[in-house]
Amino acid sequence: AQAILRGAPHLTDVVIDELILPTIVGGEGWDEFCELMAVRNEVETGTLGTDALEPTPESLLPHFIPNPQRDRRHFVARQDGRMVARGIMGWLTAEGAPWVAIGADVLPAHRRCGIGSALFTHMESLAAELGRPIFQSSAIHTSSKGGARLASSTGIGDIPANDPGAYECQNNNLF
Repeated sequence: AQAILRGAPHLTDVVIDELILPTIVGGEGWDEFCELMAVRNEVETGTLGTDALEPTPESLLPHFIPNPQRDRRHFVARQDGRMVARGIMGWLTAEGAPWVAIGADVLPAHRRCGIGSALFTHMESLAAELGRPIFQSSAIHTSSKGGARLASSTGIGDIPANDPGAYECQNNNLF
């Protein structure tokens, strides 16, 4: 299934596709999986300020494919044919498990134009169809010292106000 996101007049169409992952290294879909991992690694490197934790597609594949205890679905957003964001949702296969974990990464040059929000909306609707009313998510944040901070609404912790995730947190009343 494809969803087409029509952005502001200065944006071209963004297409959201489900990505079917290869089951083995080099198998069908391998090139797209490598592109997906390049998006993942670029976002993480930009957030952390280091590529020290940049794993290879070969090392990540076993963690991304479904198994009997956990299912996963992967989505990509493409703009002008280029993968610019990814979404991932995963859930336990045990009967009655009420939650689904969802997350998204958007390349810096494509942020704040609705792509990440569209991925989350798409995954939330699929989670509802699965009968999973509880959504869990987490994100890595920069750990700069000093400067303006955004305090958590729970009273536990804070993040730098200029962190890439701070904008989204503030606009969705998460902080």
